[in-house]
Amino acid sequence: GDEYLFVLPQQPAGAWMDYWFTAIDASDSLNMAQSDTSSYISGNYISYDNAQIDFVNSYGPSSLSLLNGTAVAITLPGTTDLVTALIRNYTDVNRPNDSMLIHVWDEVGGLPGTDLITPFKVFPEATLAEPNRITRVDLRPYSSQLSNLSGNVFVGFTVPTGEVWVSQTTPGVAGRTYADDGSIWANITDDYHFRAITDTFAGAPVTDFTYNSSADPLIAFSDISTNSPTSWSWDFGDGIGTSTSQNPSYTYTANGTYNVCLTTTNSVGSSTTCQLVTVSSIATVANFTASSTSFCQGTCITFADKSTNVPLTWSWSFPGGTPATDTAKNPIICYTTPGTYDVTLIVTNGGGSDTLVQSAYITVTSCPPPVAGFTALDTSVCIGDPVTFTDKTTESPNSWVWSMPGATPDSSNLQNPTVTYAATGTYSVTLIASNTVGSDTLTKANYITVNALPATPTITVGGSTTICQGDSVTLTSSSPTGNMWSNGMNSQSIEATTAGGYTVTFTDGNGCSATSDTTTIAVNSAPATPIIIAGGLTSFCEGGTVVLTSNTASGNIWSTGDTTVSITVSSSASITLSVIDSIGCVSAASAATAVTMLPNPPVPGITANGNVLTSDISNTYQWYMGSTLLTGETSVDYTITQSGTYSVEVTDVNGCSTMSNPFSATYTGLEDLPGKVQFKVFPVPSEGEVHLHLDAMERGDYLIELTNVIGEVIYTERMKDFSGKFMHTLALSEYGTGVYFVRLQSSGHALTRKVIVY
Repeated sequence: GDEYLFVLPQQPAGAWMDYWFTAIDASDSLNMAQSDTSSYISGNYISYDNAQIDFVNSYGPSSLSLLNGTAVAITLPGTTDLVTALIRNYTDVNRPNDSMLIHVWDEVGGLPGTDLITPFKVFPEATLAEPNRITRVDLRPYSSQLSNLSGNVFVGFTVPTGEVWVSQTTPGVAGRTYADDGSIWANITDDYHFRAITDTFAGAPVTDFTYNSSADPLIAFSDISTNSPTSWSWDFGDGIGTSTSQNPSYTYTANGTYNVCLTTTNSVGSSTTCQLVTVSSIATVANFTASSTSFCQGTCITFADKSTNVPLTWSWSFPGGTPATDTAKNPIICYTTPGTYDVTLIVTNGGGSDTLVQSAYITVTSCPPPVAGFTALDTSVCIGDPVTFTDKTTESPNSWVWSMPGATPDSSNLQNPTVTYAATGTYSVTLIASNTVGSDTLTKANYITVNALPATPTITVGGSTTICQGDSVTLTSSSPTGNMWSNGMNSQSIEATTAGGYTVTFTDGNGCSATSDTTTIAVNSAPATPIIIAGGLTSFCEGGTVVLTSNTASGNIWSTGDTTVSITVSSSASITLSVIDSIGCVSAASAATAVTMLPNPPVPGITANGNVLTSDISNTYQWYMGSTLLTGETSVDYTITQSGTYSVEVTDVNGCSTMSNPFSATYTGLEDLPGKVQFKVFPVPSEGEVHLHLDAMERGDYLIELTNVIGEVIYTERMKDFSGKFMHTLALSEYGTGVYFVRLQSSGHALTRKVIVY
């Protein structure tokens, strides 16, 4: 609980110091601890940022900004030497740094001008552990160029290669940051954390003070600073007192040594000095505690001084105790006689003394001797198992002597010792327990039974210890029962499916265990799932094929049973493919490729109606005469112009085709009736009504017939010895949609017209 004050010695401006503290206590055994290391650079600090980091930026030819460099304007209120620059960089795993070229520029027109020093490279100090660590730039080697400076200078860097990251405050408030694009400097709104350390400013105050402690604890302070300071800031070092007076007085409330600091300021600058001030005239107030106030005779206890205001001497009185008096700060006193006792403490310091008497503070009772007792959690154990004996002695024992023949260790002075046994057998245990009054002995004969370890089990591998992903191998223990595998299974055999080491532990009826050696199973990854590449359409007409090819050159296993790289498929099927590698591992099956064979349409029939040949209904048609394709003849019917053998190829909606059987047709040669006869059939095609117009300018016999595609006569009109005009309307919608033929005959001649009703 003690506090210590350390003051670093004054150093010249720019001196870099690392410091730490080592503490060693007064224990019989060496106890030592060392603080973290701190760093300090001596001098006058100039900074404009608020130390808050909320953004980062980068410079250099590899940066997104492509900016060449950056600088911060430093204003020197008086003549001084620039000794150190501080630049807060940044880094993380995605933002590494390259070296920066350090510059100090003079001011030209409010912007960085010429270099005051020869630029030199420095690597940023930021690390992954300290990503915003400040980089320290020692400028003392350039003292001849950086001495007796005043006004504005610019501190910054350029980046020759790569990029350098900096920390910043966005938006900034100082307006002192500048960026260089390689041709011009521009002021930017961010505050970069660039700082300067200087020597004292010429004309700045040189702070100093004296103090008068004759009225301790009232201390009178007197400013003796030079160079006419205009303001003063005192810190009296107790965490409470401050003042802005030139010559204040301050009353301390506790004795101690305080680091008193004064900062003085004038129009040029400021400086600070500190002195240690000791206060010792506040009288101490006695107080103490004891580690115990009620205990058995023969007990020794510790008294702890709790007096305030830093006592310098202690005078204790302990009636009934040994020793009866003491001058130590925290004495140890023993009481051997039952009773009630006072304790007195007199403490003294430079402010006087104080006495505290605690009446009847200590109560010493007559306690009975101990009754020894102990237990063990398990009295039947295996060779090598730890056995912990737990003291159950009553009447406040304070020492223990254990005897444990056959154990390691075989004796102990601990209250609750732990031992092991290396051989089978039964063993006795003895405890002698003592307190301040006496002792007691307890022996438990044949208390511990030590059982032998079982035979170490072995593992039999039912195959190779290297398997393929998705496969398993059987591991079998040599013991039929009592097994516990390393994967948590408790059967005699297990199926190992994952890579790793497997052990089995056998436990016998006594609870004793033995563990097998490790059996290591390796699992090889399955080959990559293959891909089926189709060499054409996977949907084709009857009689067609498609070639399917694997993207793997070897080890192919098709669902058809083939093992080649490519297969030809001629019927409908769902095809999958797996691959087996050189060590026998099989991949997952590929995505299925569906192959569909489309049936060809039925063989079409052909009917003739005069010179008109008509096919069975299909999707598209192509007529042939012999083996010659009749160009443009793609309707359901075809009007022949000569006798011959004709056929039609029909194609269904799937694009599958079938050729009809050859059909022999005889051309009648009756295209026009003789004389002046006009015969019109319209409209064609028709939605249901068809009009017949006959204009016979020569008298004769006429026959008009309407037939369907299968030759059935639907309508007949006979006219004997007729001339003139004949008009008739046929309502074909009642017969349904389809193809019809109107035939006009007269004097051995005929004319046929096709009608389509939809």
